[in-house]
Amino acid sequence: MTLVLRVARLGLLAAQAVIVFISLYQSLVTGFGYARRNRRRVPPAPASLPRFGLIVCARDEEQAVALLRQQLENTHQRVAESYDKTLQPSKD
Repeated sequence: MTLVLRVARLGLLAAQAVIVFISLYQSLVTGFGYARRNRRRVPPAPASLPRFGLIVCARDEEQAVALLRQQLENTHQRVAESYDKTLQPSKD
């Protein structure tokens, strides 16, 4: 009976050791990951604002394309009016 209890006790200790080892390993990996992430440099702001193009596939839809272009221009104008000028990059 005591042999069975000793074997069971050793098995539990071995299982605990494995769990502690895995926990320590994961903690170290997490810690090094956070430390490395905090050292990353922030890229500099771009010198100019990004530009983009828009392609609209249409056939015989001059009115729809004209309306879409007008809506985009109106949206751009509203965004430009509500844009906080202090956020704009300096032109030094």
